[in-house]
Amino acid sequence: AMSLPLTMHFELAEFACHDGTPYPSEWIQDRLVPLCTMLEVIRSELGGRVVYIVSGYRTGDYNASLAANGHHVAGHSQHTDGRAADIKAEGMAASDVHAAIERLQADGRLPLLGGLGKYPGWTHVDIRHKPADGHLARWTG
Repeated sequence: AMSLPLTMHFELAEFACHDGTPYPSEWIQDRLVPLCTMLEVIRSELGGRVVYIVSGYRTGDYNASLAANGHHVAGHSQHTDGRAADIKAEGMAASDVHAAIERLQADGRLPLLGGLGKYPGWTHVDIRHKPADGHLARWTG
């Protein structure tokens, strides 16, 4: 199957669940395209390095299987809502990717960012709905 480009550097197939379930087509326009548009801003800030999607969409069952196998995943994850991506950048430490996103956030350049998680091997970003005060959900895993 042909994978549709969503934005210049990201395509639909990259966000499929690791169990093979495709990203839900009904969420592409209002969730995935805005997520990828945000990822393009991040990619540009990283000097145009390749940004890999470690984990995009997850089905409820797949998310539950991760939890059962001892992975730290939220019971109701932004991944199961199709609003999140765990990312890595080519040739960069995850901590440096996280720091770059913090800079963009501080500069007001990521208006859609709702959640930012710091992990040893990747960085979680999501476009959850933010409260009226604009509070960003942050955690370290």
